[in-house]
Amino acid sequence: MGYAPKKYCRRGHERTPENTYTHKSGRQCIACNKMAQLPGFRKQTRLERIMGHVQRGPGFGPNGDCWEWTSSVNTGGYGTYPIHGASRLMHRYFYELASHVVPGDLWVLHKCDNRRCVRPSHLFLGTPKDNAQDKVSKGRDHNQQKTHCKRGHVFTSENTRINSNRRVCRQCCRERVAQERAALKANKVVK
Repeated sequence: MGYAPKKYCRRGHERTPENTYTHKSGRQCIACNKMAQLPGFRKQTRLERIMGHVQRGPGFGPNGDCWEWTSSVNTGGYGTYPIHGASRLMHRYFYELASHVVPGDLWVLHKCDNRRCVRPSHLFLGTPKDNAQDKVSKGRDHNQQKTHCKRGHVFTSENTRINSNRRVCRQCCRERVAQERAALKANKVVK
């Protein structure tokens, strides 16, 4: 099953057989090509095209001052855009533009917790460990929302112990030890 061809070009001209021709790079709009030949016509820069996908203004993000990426996002919810044939993360791209620093192995993290935000003042560098600690400190870790263990026992202060920064259900531990002892006892009786 194929996809339906677009009815309009990127500048809004209707795509009809009379208004398009086939080029090696795909269907081209005759009206757009005529516009490009007019005196004073200026092709958009990459940054202008990218900024066309950014919605700035009040009301976006948790504080109302985020720059929202409105184009494609990856499965994690982060904005992406193809640059030189490769899909780039836009929050990382905007950080590099603003700071003139290429992060390398470091991650670009969000102060605002809005994955679509590309505003450079809302971004900072950190390691994966910094990202995990930031997530926990802001209450976004999925394990923090759990109120019961996987076997249904309630996490209370009496029934929970912390082991290597993880919650462990004491009731589950007691049941597991009882099963292990019963298995050992059954093994000794058989011999």
